[in-house]
Amino acid sequence: MGTIIDFMSADHQACDDKFALAEEAAYASNWPEADLAFAAFRENMVRHFRREEELLFPALLAAGGPAGPVQVMNMEHGQMSSLLDNMANACRQQGCKRLQRPCRNTAHPDANSTT
Repeated sequence: MGTIIDFMSADHQACDDKFALAEEAAYASNWPEADLAFAAFRENMVRHFRREEELLFPALLAAGGPAGPVQVMNMEHGQMSSLLDNMANACRQQGCKRLQRPCRNTAHPDANSTT
């Protein structure tokens, strides 16, 4: 059994690998594949954030670790979550443009796009 560092490092790499697949599909303008690959990446990132926020950060603080870095990482998770929402919508919008139909903005259900 490995250490928490080994586990989190492997999880970071898995997220990076999923993002690379989405990026390759987007560069190839394969928007249906980019949308699927990005959804897998986003799911991995959300799970990773949850593990850190619910398990790792509380354990660090309980062990007497400094609160400052944990606060910064929580703030970064919030920023990245917003970016992930924007990226998901951009992927979706590209796919919808190819289908010549309007898309519904899933990150903000009250907003609609006609592009």
